[in-house]
Amino acid sequence: MSEENGHVVTGCSGDELTEREKEVKLMRAMLQMNYYLITRPPLLSFRDVDQQLDQFLLMGEKKFGDFCWTVSRDTDFIRRFVRCGFFPLATPIVPPEGVDTTNIILPENDRKRCVFELNKQLFHVGKKTRKHAKKYTITIDTQFETVIDECVKRHGENWIGLVRPEFIKCHNENTTTHINVRFHSIELWDEEGALVAGEIGWSCGGVYTSGTGYTHRSGAGTVQLCALARFLTLNGFSLWDLGVELEYKLKMGAYVIDREAFVALVRKFRDDNVLLPKTTKGIAVVDIIKDSNNLNINQKQHQHEGEQQQDEDQQEHQQQQE
Repeated sequence: MSEENGHVVTGCSGDELTEREKEVKLMRAMLQMNYYLITRPPLLSFRDVDQQLDQFLLMGEKKFGDFCWTVSRDTDFIRRFVRCGFFPLATPIVPPEGVDTTNIILPENDRKRCVFELNKQLFHVGKKTRKHAKKYTITIDTQFETVIDECVKRHGENWIGLVRPEFIKCHNENTTTHINVRFHSIELWDEEGALVAGEIGWSCGGVYTSGTGYTHRSGAGTVQLCALARFLTLNGFSLWDLGVELEYKLKMGAYVIDREAFVALVRKFRDDNVLLPKTTKGIAVVDIIKDSNNLNINQKQHQHEGEQQQDEDQQEHQQQQE
């Protein structure tokens, strides 16, 4: 039995021990070349992720922060930590001698998270968005690689470009994995059949997380988000994880909760028998969102048309920067 960075590594026989030893050895080499990692807890692929997360939460915000780190790029492990509410970011590193990777994954679990409880809240669709929606159809999981590449073009290599191979593999394994985490692409098409907006996300039971997205046309990103909100609701999802707080998300009706509350919601809904179905034939967005505002909009939430249009324009601009 040995201990690595506060984690007990118990002995076992055969190949399993060898893989554990390889992971620990690589972690030590990474720390020697990238000292800043010492301030973040490691996430080990051979330990239960929920148990490790509980330990991180007990450490408090000063020691845990928002990130941990891992040298494993195994797609089953990625699904396991996504299932616990982690967000799979990545960052460039200085590789140790003999190691060909130039980046590592930083599983993120923010101290504050922006969420929308689809089983409790109604998603409001503005007049301008309803008008634009008539031009578009939506599909799911028909252009995953195209959408991820467009996201990289829009935002640069940053995090999603660094995990592109793992995301594509996760998506290709959607129907074969025993872990109920599925990676998705959401695609918005115009009347001429052009792909004008999209996002990459993942689902786990009744929880859906929006990862990142792009848009090539003004108003299209907002239409895509509104259609997705309605599509998630219609398919029985309870929690929409929108990541970090941004003004446009709050205007959609999302709100901010602390990490402990977010983890509790994920654990509550992640085993629900819910799936986001693949849709190869485009669905008219106007048909999806037509009943989204039924009766539940408080009078204080109503704005006159000019203010509403201004809010939707600001929302679109913020989406393009995210």
